[in-house]
Amino acid sequence: MNQLTLVCLSDTHSKFVDVQNGDVLIHCGDFTNWGHEQEIKDFISWLKAQPHKHKIVVPGNHDITLDIEKYPQLKQKLHRYSNFNPEQLLQDLKDCCHLLINSSVTIEGFKFWGSPYSQEYCDWAFQIEGSSQQFWDKIEEGSDVIITHGPPYFYGDKTSNGSRVGDKYLIEKVKKIRPKLHVFGGIHESYGGYEEDGGYRDDAIKFVNCSIMDEKFKIQNKPYVYHLTRINEI
Repeated sequence: MNQLTLVCLSDTHSKFVDVQNGDVLIHCGDFTNWGHEQEIKDFISWLKAQPHKHKIVVPGNHDITLDIEKYPQLKQKLHRYSNFNPEQLLQDLKDCCHLLINSSVTIEGFKFWGSPYSQEYCDWAFQIEGSSQQFWDKIEEGSDVIITHGPPYFYGDKTSNGSRVGDKYLIEKVKKIRPKLHVFGGIHESYGGYEEDGGYRDDAIKFVNCSIMDEKFKIQNKPYVYHLTRINEI
């Protein structure tokens, strides 16, 4: 039986917390507040100091400097008087982790697929313009773990006013792919693990919102630990 212990967190917003031991450390984005160069460098330093053998990161909508395509537009709005080097910062992050931007990595026989993109919100970074139906076709078949910044519809997507804001096309695609785990962040107040259809299916998907901050940007939650297993075929 293959087994990996995953330690998952999201939405740290330039705060640093102690994380549990494990094989794979996963960060689901929004590790900065404004995507400033020093915020990204501080995150890289923290990430390098963690003992986990494997580290996987997807950026989030706050990590604007890493959205290379959209950054010229965002720079004019949010970093007008700064002179950051997005390409170098992106490379520095890649040098210390598996940075997944609509891409995958296989670790000890398990496939992890990740994307920083989410539905449009206040014109931040990594936003899907228009319908996301075709966008989520990028998710690779055979993925054991799907990592996104934003939530799917119905699981871990309820805001403090009771509204569900998850992506309906994302949940459709995830249920077709049938990973063992879909981990994400984005909606701070919906932290926790959620079982598909109450967990009655033998192949039920585990959905985990691992945002460590609440809606007031206060650290309230611990990183979520998940044991990823596969019974070896004979």
